[in-house]
Amino acid sequence: MENEGRDPLTGAYTRGILQARMEEELAQARRLGTHLSILMLDVDYFKSINDAFGHAAGDEALKGLAQRMRALTRKGDLLFRYGGDEFVLLMPGTGAHQVPHLCRRLLHSLETQPFENIQPPLTLGISGGTATFPTDGEDIETLFAVADKRHYIAKRQGRGRIITSDQPLPGKQHHITPPDRLIGHDEALKTAQSFLETLQAQQHAVLQVVGEKGMGEDVLLRNIERLARLQGYLTLQVHALPGMQHRAYGAILEAQVAGISAPPGEWEDITDLQGWTSLAREKRARGWLITVRNWNYLDTYSQALLERLFNHPTTLATGVVYTAHHLPVWKHRFPWNATPREEITLSPLTLLQTQAWLRQVLAWDPPAGFVQWLHHITT
Repeated sequence: MENEGRDPLTGAYTRGILQARMEEELAQARRLGTHLSILMLDVDYFKSINDAFGHAAGDEALKGLAQRMRALTRKGDLLFRYGGDEFVLLMPGTGAHQVPHLCRRLLHSLETQPFENIQPPLTLGISGGTATFPTDGEDIETLFAVADKRHYIAKRQGRGRIITSDQPLPGKQHHITPPDRLIGHDEALKTAQSFLETLQAQQHAVLQVVGEKGMGEDVLLRNIERLARLQGYLTLQVHALPGMQHRAYGAILEAQVAGISAPPGEWEDITDLQGWTSLAREKRARGWLITVRNWNYLDTYSQALLERLFNHPTTLATGVVYTAHHLPVWKHRFPWNATPREEITLSPLTLLQTQAWLRQVLAWDPPAGFVQWLHHITT
């Protein structure tokens, strides 16, 4: 099998021989009384990579992902290209208790090690689902159905994760996201994409995310950050917390820059705007996207620094996405004279949306009383 049925782009085996190989491994697992696990996955927002950087970059991303997966798995594991940006990993002898460890290693590698063979270097996200013989099923059809269902749940939960069990366990890979974080984000992401296009054209743009806490704003901001990175922006992620407004540069000092290990608090001088510009150019970035969670907890020094960075005369684009609660009007929410400006409003779920979430994600048609109770506690 070493030289047959190979995908010419990624070097993975082709879908055409997956069925036969799966039958062989399943028969051996039955005969020896061992386990067999499969992982189905695809690349998050793969179309955005092709749209932003071209199909050649998309091809390099797929090649890099296949190489990374082969490096992180055992010699006997088999990687198949299932179609497009979809892959299937066949893991003979791997039990359900071993699968989460592999998935964590893979996710950590992808989150922390950009693909340098793509310019600019990209950090890829994946979504996936797993199934194990005989724990989740004893035939090929059942195993693929279980893995496919979990793969779907991973995408509905916001992507960037692998679901390995129907029973939620602590940790990102197993977390069942509350329903209010799953419904209605498609339109929000379209607005976010429009905002990024405006940013590219106008060099400066502002996007506010409106909604009470619990409406899914954090999941949405993470998706916007991922979209921005795919399109070549450095992202500065500012989490402002109560009490930080009384500490000079409190939120900025602890902010995170994706792909850069040292936070701004460890830089030589965070107030040196030329340093921010130089860093973006060094990383071959289009510019900066700054996301601020809880704008109203920013101290005045941080606000002034971000305003100076936003208005700094440079060829690099600078955009701001922020959330703020309990602030009544635009001029109080955001003090800068920035245009164009866009807004995303996250609304509470309706009863029908709550019911739809339970059906789609949990594969369960609940009684009306339960739907009403869940709707009440999540809105």
